[in-house]
Amino acid sequence: MNDFSQRQRFDFYVDALNRDDMEGVAACYAPDLHMTDDQVDLRSGEAAMAFHRRFASRLELLNYVDRPGRIAAEIRWTLRAREHPTDPLATGATRTWASFTMIDIADGRFKRIRSAPCRAAP
Repeated sequence: MNDFSQRQRFDFYVDALNRDDMEGVAACYAPDLHMTDDQVDLRSGEAAMAFHRRFASRLELLNYVDRPGRIAAEIRWTLRAREHPTDPLATGATRTWASFTMIDIADGRFKRIRSAPCRAAP
């Protein structure tokens, strides 16, 4: 994955999430990834993967910009809860929102992902 440009890496990540390719998603994360938003605070790549296994994701890129080592994107997310009785969403229920996401990259992997909702998705 180190041969990818940042944009290619990001597009690969979005595609992997949309295809439910958990191996592809995991390849994007540093082991010590820190992923945070208004709902979660995950402190490792393994914790982020455990989160992803609880939901089927559909991402749509709305806006994108990058600089060396950092990506900023506006993303429309739709999560569908898988069969896990402890999740806040009932099995099969969906939640859709738009967020502004910052991704820091080190050694070809996502090191820190910070996300904040920016508006209700249409």
